Amino acid sequence: MPTALEQSLFRALAYFAYFRYPLTTMELWKWCDVPETSIVGIDETIQSSVWLREKGVRSDHGFFGVGDVGSWRAERIHRVTDALRKSRRAERFVRFASIFPWIKMIAVCNSLAFSFTNTESDIDLCIVTQRGRIWSTRLLLTGVLALMRARPGEREKDPLCLSFFIAEDRLDLSLVKIGPEDPYLLYWIATLSPVLDRDETCAKLHAANAWIRPNVPRVQRVQKAQSYVVAAPSRIPNISWIEPYAERFQRSRFPTVLRSMMNQDSRVVVTDSMLKFHHNDRRQEILNAYETMVS
Repeated sequence: MPTALEQSLFRALAYFAYFRYPLTTMELWKWCDVPETSIVGIDETIQSSVWLREKGVRSDHGFFGVGDVGSWRAERIHRVTDALRKSRRAERFVRFASIFPWIKMIAVCNSLAFSFTNTESDIDLCIVTQRGRIWSTRLLLTGVLALMRARPGEREKDPLCLSFFIAEDRLDLSLVKIGPEDPYLLYWIATLSPVLDRDETCAKLHAANAWIRPNVPRVQRVQKAQSYVVAAPSRIPNISWIEPYAERFQRSRFPTVLRSMMNQDSRVVVTDSMLKFHHNDRRQEILNAYETMVS
């Protein structure tokens, strides 16, 4: 019978196996949901457990996974270089976006938050706005990207994807879970990496999503080095009066696929406090793969 620690380590490895992403001992400690566990204890367990080996756990130069860990390790190291370039591009965009004082937070998310991107990967950003400014913020930012032809489908390399906007009064994301278990959303929240963070918005977001804590008890919100976090160099006049016009204009231009999926489930959500446009949401596929491995 496997121990609670062995089962916890396997759950973490099983989730990341979907992405072909091997983990180090430190990362296993980070994602382990057994609170009273040391890094030394995890290292001893992962090295000596017969049960984990029987479940297919393999190692290569300090990385662990369920699959071809050798090639996964090489690919992970290779992808770091691509992620560094994308991070610099994200920072440049956020320096521009920081002129709008009602933007409370911009964080990189998805594969870039793990430094696990390739040349086809988008630069995915999560944007938190002041209450009542979500539509105007999206119009301004996506309008600039449209003029630059820098959005997915318009730019082949390093496009900026602004598909998730949240208002500061809607930070609890539990309502967009796909079910009792949603490992992708859990890790997504845990790895949000702020580039712009005003008024401790990232801390507030983590507090509003305390429901993730039992599954990732050691995870702390990501805090970038001060040289990386963008400060707002200037201010522009308040233009809140454009909000209703921005909403009407954008709703009129929604493509058919978004109109058909809008507010039917958690993939495409359109409200005055959340704009979520993930019509290719893979969370159910990821959950099915994960449950198959751990069952």
